[in-house]
Amino acid sequence: MKSKIKFFYNLFIDNIVSYEEYSIIESNNNVYILKKIYNTNTSLFTNNDYFEIISNNSGTIITEIDSSNFILMRVLKGQHNLYDAFEPQLTTINSSVVTSDLWIEKLEYLKKQLINFGQNKKILIQSFNYFCGMAENAISIMKRCEKKKTCAKSFLCHKRMYYPNNTINYFDPTNFIVDYKSRDVAEYIKSCFFKNKILPKEELRKIINNFKISSDDAEILFARMLFPTFYFDLFQQNVTTDSIDSSAFNKIIASIEQYKMLLNNIYDICFDQNKRTFYIDWILIDR
Repeated sequence: MKSKIKFFYNLFIDNIVSYEEYSIIESNNNVYILKKIYNTNTSLFTNNDYFEIISNNSGTIITEIDSSNFILMRVLKGQHNLYDAFEPQLTTINSSVVTSDLWIEKLEYLKKQLINFGQNKKILIQSFNYFCGMAENAISIMKRCEKKKTCAKSFLCHKRMYYPNNTINYFDPTNFIVDYKSRDVAEYIKSCFFKNKILPKEELRKIINNFKISSDDAEILFARMLFPTFYFDLFQQNVTTDSIDSSAFNKIIASIEQYKMLLNNIYDICFDQNKRTFYIDWILIDR
């Protein structure tokens, strides 16, 4: 790999550490990340606040190495040691996002996957309907918000947020997606939860208030928290394989009551008693 990086980018490598999907490269007092990519749509890759995209010797930003596509990014000064610093960096994007439609498509796709590949996978069959129900409630809330036309402003967000919120994930432009501003905070809170990071109610309040969300943003935030990306990501990783990661599924299933308490805390933070426009009786505690 070293010789190919030198050929395509004229980089003299002082040190390289390789992982399954990316390599961290040190060269001439700079840090670079060479990352394998699967979506070659580069329309969201240009933003001065994030990693600098480096062109190859052909003047393009995507490089084919050993039949895989890669992109090289230089880590900018001040981004090297970021560790769980979660400050909103919201860039407005001119785009018409209809998240509820995307969720409906995803849910239909997963149902077909279960029919086609999951019939002998007991843990998928037993758990899917519960999380499907969560998703359907989330879609209902999101559709109502989108019909108001007051949440139409779109932002540059992250496909997934992680805890700890480190440099490689947060400043990586290949992790961008266009969505409503509540996406990042919802995905970050989910990640904290499933990494066993306890967020007391006041810390939750601080994170949510830091985004200065409107009442419509608050509904979208709750819908995003309700939509079980954590389960669906794992489902997609396992449904077509012969070996199921049962322990990962069991961890999610065992934590669902705690997750419902998290949803209740967010509901209390986001909605005053006189501003509650929806109620989900099987999720929310009687009020």
